[in-house]
Amino acid sequence: MFHRRKYDQLTRLVNVPSPSCSLSMPLVVSDDSALVFAYYIHDAAESSSTRRIETTKTVNATALGGDVAVVQFLAFTAYRMYPLCLSRDVSERTVIESFSVYRVDQSRWIKKLQESDSTAAQAGQSTMPASSRHFLFTLNAVAMECVAQDFELTVEPGPISAVLPRIVSSFVWYSENPGLPASGSDDR
Repeated sequence: MFHRRKYDQLTRLVNVPSPSCSLSMPLVVSDDSALVFAYYIHDAAESSSTRRIETTKTVNATALGGDVAVVQFLAFTAYRMYPLCLSRDVSERTVIESFSVYRVDQSRWIKKLQESDSTAAQAGQSTMPASSRHFLFTLNAVAMECVAQDFELTVEPGPISAVLPRIVSSFVWYSENPGLPASGSDDR
């Protein structure tokens, strides 16, 4: 659970589409080398002004289940998802809001990961980029945090089930095993 600590500084990323409050269940696809997070967005109109976002086409969001933000984390180190419990940090008068995206500066989690990674670095197995950043996505019932260098976000027409085959086919393990179904069909 995200507990804002004394030194964590939250910056709300207002140029990233907000998660939808009515369609809030996200999708996470991950392996050792890649992490993709997808969620329904609040308002498709937001995407037109957002940096690093490409809208594939305008759709009737109600008919298709809403547009979907597909977040591909670049050089991710760690992530975690958990039930969302929001609280006010009274000393800082900061409220962590649902349906928002934040960057956590001076992150204690990154510091802990760097301490663990320094041991691996001594053994020649360092995996954490020095430029890693901490991101927090708050939805209706869950939160997702990730430590990565950055992320790329695209907005695609929903529903999430229509986006899943493209996400799966982008993973290296799928390209090495093309016989696996990517259509979401049951080919047993």
